[in-house]
Amino acid sequence: MINNQLFKLSDIPEYHPVLQQYEYIEFWRTQARRCVEGYWVSGKWMPGPLYHYINFHNIKIETPKTKGFKIGLPFLRDIDWELFFVYEEARGFSGFADDPEYTCNRKLSNSADEGIPYLKELNLFDNYVETGVIRKEDLNKKYIPAREYLRITHKENNGKALYQNEAKNIVSLQARGGGKSYAAAGIILHNWRYGGAVDYDEYYEASQANTPFTSDTILGAITSQWSMPLMEKVLFGDFHTPGAYKKDGLFEPPPLKKSYSGSKMPPSTLKNVDGSLLNHVTFHDNPLAGNSGRANLMVLDEVGFFDCIVETLGAVQEATTSMESKNQVVFMLGTGGIASGGAVLYAEKVFRNPEEYDCLAFNDEWEDTGKIGYFVPVTMTRIKHKKGPNLITDLKSAEREEELTRAKLKSGDRVKYETHLVNSPIKPSEALLVVEGSRFPVVLLKDQLNRVYSDPNCRAILQGSSKGWLKYREGELYLDPVQDSSPIRDYPVKDKDDKTGLTEIFFHPVRNEGVVPQGRYILGADTVDKDVSTTDSLPSVFVFDRMDRIIVAEYTGRTDDAKFFYEQCRRLCHYYNGKLLYEKNLTGLYTYFDQKKETYLLAETPYQVRGADYKPSTNTSKGIHINNSNKKTGIDYIASWLKKTVSSKDDTLMLEKIYSPALLQELIRWNPDGNFDRVSSLITVMWYDETLHQVKEDERNEDKKHTSFIESKYALKRGLLKKKHDPYNFDAFEEIDNPN
Repeated sequence: MINNQLFKLSDIPEYHPVLQQYEYIEFWRTQARRCVEGYWVSGKWMPGPLYHYINFHNIKIETPKTKGFKIGLPFLRDIDWELFFVYEEARGFSGFADDPEYTCNRKLSNSADEGIPYLKELNLFDNYVETGVIRKEDLNKKYIPAREYLRITHKENNGKALYQNEAKNIVSLQARGGGKSYAAAGIILHNWRYGGAVDYDEYYEASQANTPFTSDTILGAITSQWSMPLMEKVLFGDFHTPGAYKKDGLFEPPPLKKSYSGSKMPPSTLKNVDGSLLNHVTFHDNPLAGNSGRANLMVLDEVGFFDCIVETLGAVQEATTSMESKNQVVFMLGTGGIASGGAVLYAEKVFRNPEEYDCLAFNDEWEDTGKIGYFVPVTMTRIKHKKGPNLITDLKSAEREEELTRAKLKSGDRVKYETHLVNSPIKPSEALLVVEGSRFPVVLLKDQLNRVYSDPNCRAILQGSSKGWLKYREGELYLDPVQDSSPIRDYPVKDKDDKTGLTEIFFHPVRNEGVVPQGRYILGADTVDKDVSTTDSLPSVFVFDRMDRIIVAEYTGRTDDAKFFYEQCRRLCHYYNGKLLYEKNLTGLYTYFDQKKETYLLAETPYQVRGADYKPSTNTSKGIHINNSNKKTGIDYIASWLKKTVSSKDDTLMLEKIYSPALLQELIRWNPDGNFDRVSSLITVMWYDETLHQVKEDERNEDKKHTSFIESKYALKRGLLKKKHDPYNFDAFEEIDNPN
């Protein structure tokens, strides 16, 4: 194994700029070449941005003994190599000029998307060879993916790096303490300082001809609260660039440092002596703030707060479509635990669908969910677990420490435990949890979601549920199974996924002598009016068993006809012999039931929230308006239900009886600002259940007002009492002399 310390300068020789001019110039040109082209040591290549970062970009380093900070160069850890290799791949790295055997040029792969078959189909292959996009000397080489190739120790040094691939974006989530902001600042400073150059000879010749390489870098965040810390790190590294000569009354600034002018406060532009720009922008009021110019690097910090990240990426993509090839890297950084309301959902959408947003995609080795963005768990970030001269993580000790920490916190305060998970995630889903502002026990819900997929009993229920459409046969309803489709299992649903879904029955209705008892099952729905939605919203209906207190059936999905959803709701009402409380902000469902002459299946508006417009036997007497107040109350009802136990003799929580993966995901990610259709549907269920419970409670309280059984409503309803003759005293009753 090659010692990584060989890549670090032990010191910077103090050559006199005048008396030792040759040595001085030679040394600094060598360093500049390494910063631009990278550096080889015994067959191992270090990217230029990483060489510049560890040798010429000072940062603040924590000093545990003094509880303070000192100025110093970064450590060269395993995660630094990984991050900068990811950046090189995103820049378009395609191999080394002098490697006689391998190429990473994706145009020379067998990929159907951009490789040889694709180019030949478009008659572009020969043109690319003639124009130098594909080097003739690479035609007979073996293709190897850049990600694999960059991490190889070669038999010999293979010359300059090539960048013939189109650039990609990066969306990254990392546990706190890994130094990702300093590394990002190093990448920004490098791009600004060297004008995006990758070949030093070209860079030097252009400088000598007074036509220097120039770059356009964008540094931004949703607000300056999150962008300023990153800008400060960039300027701190620039200000403390090593290499100044201060002797014998002579001062010579660091040769790698370049003077600049401008303001650091957004919106602003810093321009260095070569003409390279560093633009500081915020996106809160303008998702298109990054579209001016032709930036080759855009770094967006704290994407967990970035509620317009999808719009921003879309605008960037549109701005680059006119270019011959994509050469811009959009580097999105997020930290576990940093999330704001609904904004985290947008960041998660990009993170879990990286290829849709032209980002580098990685296999989810932690939770096996498919392709995700770049993730660094807390077990990789703590310096105390970096061993040996190469600072390689001792995963065994890191994982053991985290295991003990979690075990200790889990037995204490729940909020403290959850906060630790999101700040120190060991898997991507933990980094994307929203603890702040959440009304629900997110960690317990996450545990249940894991059980649904892994616990044999839960899996048996999920796999054994009935999935299909309710249909009639000889006047009786039955569930007709569908084999080539499935219920929607994930939230949020991906744009490219089929949103039709299926009705799913976890537990069929209990029947007494063939009849489903009335009142045991109730339904709640979040409805739609439009046939085709322009949003991610999906109509949703749940069936709730009031006796066992569990969800027994669900349909969440959308077709081109809203009436299809209404009909599934109607059939579920008949199948479970229950009534439906729906969100009556929209009127389509009532109209449909009215046309079917079955408005009796719709639950009355809860008496607690009836307004002046309430009129019996009309649409104003059905359903519930979900305004902010009713929504908050419904959320409280859900939170209370989730944490109740199954019985006084069973400590199992009701949330452990939820088997709908998508509902669990919505509850985990719920916040007041997002769109959560299943949670909205569950709100109507809980309102209905609580109303029925309250009616019973009111009746019991009414009975308690009477002094004897014979004065109760029970006795009245059974003919044991009769009214007194006073027509105005409706609450006074007298005993019947002969009830028989």
